[in-house]
Amino acid sequence: PVLGESLKCYFDVPGMLDGDQNAPIVKEGPCPWAKSSSSLVFVAEQVSHHPPISAFYVEHPDSNIEVNASIWTKSKFLGLSIGVHMVGDTVVKLLDHDEEYHITFPNGYGRSILTRPWVELGGKCFINCPQTALTRDRVFSVNRFTVQSAHSDRLDQSCRSK
Repeated sequence: PVLGESLKCYFDVPGMLDGDQNAPIVKEGPCPWAKSSSSLVFVAEQVSHHPPISAFYVEHPDSNIEVNASIWTKSKFLGLSIGVHMVGDTVVKLLDHDEEYHITFPNGYGRSILTRPWVELGGKCFINCPQTALTRDRVFSVNRFTVQSAHSDRLDQSCRSK
């Protein structure tokens, strides 16, 4: 979206409708025209141009889950590739459990931009829950000298309590 404008939409989640296809429209919340509380609601806005920061909010009321995130990028040309460092984080709230999970983003790479382009993720993501003091590292390995189908992620088995 353009600065100051927001994108608001909802999605019906398969298998989550309560069977009443004529349920009344929701009257409150970020997307008041959603069909029911079983809809997944998404709101996004570009909140800054310099640096270009985007923010989004997602909720699913029936599951008591909320997601808030903000992200901006730092890009760099790497020969025949483009590297994008993702700056920002996501907060996933599990309201039934009174837990928040703070998650960072991996870096993105556009490879072989002049021939047959493809995309991969690389770097480390962190997941942290302040309420339970658990943390998790997720490492996305980049394989620079193999074909795209051979790429795989390596999971760092470092789930630990602080």
